[in-house]
Amino acid sequence: MPRVKLFDKDEVLEKAMHLFWERGYHATSIQDLVNHLGINRASLYDTFGGKQALFDSAFKHYRMTNTKAIKKFLHAEQDVKKGMRKLFLLALEQ
Repeated sequence: MPRVKLFDKDEVLEKAMHLFWERGYHATSIQDLVNHLGINRASLYDTFGGKQALFDSAFKHYRMTNTKAIKKFLHAEQDVKKGMRKLFLLALEQ
């Protein structure tokens, strides 16, 4: 019988995304990921397949969540020009 995952996959992807941003792909080791994500090495490999696959999944997660947030932000604006301006200003602040 397969083991039940004791972690939220989206939460792990979010944490991995931030760690890759902070350290960069090449400077982030599997052990860094294990320590930061709070999951064991076997779970990391079983769920994501390895460092490259985890990076790819984290990037896909970023694109999906970022796209949804941008669409929601822009739909909330009455004036497209003002909405785009606010969006660019927010991007510059971050």
